[in-house]
Amino acid sequence: MKLPFDRMVSSDLQRARRTAEEVARFVKLPVRLNPCLREIDLGGWEGLEVEAVKRDHPEAYEARGLDFEGFRPPGGESFGDLSNRALPFLLELATFPGNVLVVGHSGVFRVFMASVLGISIRQAFLLRQDTGSFHVLSGRAGKLAVERLNWKSAF
Repeated sequence: MKLPFDRMVSSDLQRARRTAEEVARFVKLPVRLNPCLREIDLGGWEGLEVEAVKRDHPEAYEARGLDFEGFRPPGGESFGDLSNRALPFLLELATFPGNVLVVGHSGVFRVFMASVLGISIRQAFLLRQDTGSFHVLSGRAGKLAVERLNWKSAF
């Protein structure tokens, strides 16, 4: 079965790459890996539960709440850093002809949605984003629109 995609790109991190490889069996497209789609790097906080960060790093956790887009965990990225890495690639994707399927991570998609909707990244966390769901964008670079949020399609 060929789904209506002309190109597929994925984060090169293992969890996204594996999902993309499974999807590739259905869409009949090669998976193109791109590090711009990697999830935000939480540095020293990577793998920690939120409660552990609150308990063990209360001042830093509070600082993140005060500057959500600019705060960097020790050795990690801010959401501003993630935006600077991922948004140019979104604009590049919007220049490709046809439909592009992107397999990635929550933080990256929230950065994409914030940009397209003209909202803050903090506000983008109010948007529902279930595992395995789709966000459908249409248009071209500079004129992207959100067609669907958190859509679950029955292939």
